[in-house]
Amino acid sequence: MMATRKKILVAMKAALFVVVGSGIFVLAGCISPPLVQEGPDQPASVPTPFASSIPAPIRETETVTVAPTGVIPMPTAMPSLAPADASTIFEEPFIDNRNNWHTDSTLITIAAGKYNHKIDCPNSNVSPHCGTFIKMPFIFPRNFRLEIDATIIKSSTGAGVMVAFEVRRNAEYYYLNYFITDGRYQISRISEFGIFRIIPETSTDFIMTAVGDTNKLGIEMKDTSLTPLLNGHELAPAFDGKIPAAGDSYLVILVARGHSAELQFDNLVVQEVK
Repeated sequence: MMATRKKILVAMKAALFVVVGSGIFVLAGCISPPLVQEGPDQPASVPTPFASSIPAPIRETETVTVAPTGVIPMPTAMPSLAPADASTIFEEPFIDNRNNWHTDSTLITIAAGKYNHKIDCPNSNVSPHCGTFIKMPFIFPRNFRLEIDATIIKSSTGAGVMVAFEVRRNAEYYYLNYFITDGRYQISRISEFGIFRIIPETSTDFIMTAVGDTNKLGIEMKDTSLTPLLNGHELAPAFDGKIPAAGDSYLVILVARGHSAELQFDNLVVQEVK
């Protein structure tokens, strides 16, 4: 059995997030990329990650602090239509756990065609968020388009639920795209040298914020571009010439300290984009 480790960190490596909330999070079900302290004058402190093969789950506990950022005007969005040359290579309806997603007996389950998550973030946590990192049991192609339905079933007031995708995670860095249920999103590249916000935390009217609403969240990666996908809309893309050809992908769920939430996921679709 893999030993459980705990580490306190201040920032995450480059990742693509869709934010539905903010806070501290405890990771479960998979190993997270090395995280670093944010700020140009802060020294990088990168723990050595341990290996995890697909689809075996990782059993690790980790605490991370996500620093708040300013809000900028919402970029122009376009209807999100799958490219004509895109082909579906992976679908997950969660009718069972044939693909070996991480689960446990109480907090993370697959039942009735849903991937269910319960998160309770106590006030005693030192970091502002609690949550989970779930390694997706699939090897992604270089250019791909990922979308999944996310529904908040229960949430305490002010939980600031966040759903995010960590993509292209390797030993050096990764990209984080998050969406927050209060109507914000962000894309960052995270490495041992710090966090580079490719798209700063940005407000959008396309996120449905009520408990019980289902948001279709996703990301498209093609060559040097990363495009957030939100409820049938393509948001303005980010560009980065450092995007590696391969890396692991994670589903991330976070809630704010002192709050709790229950979420369901369904209809994960991954397409290869030419």
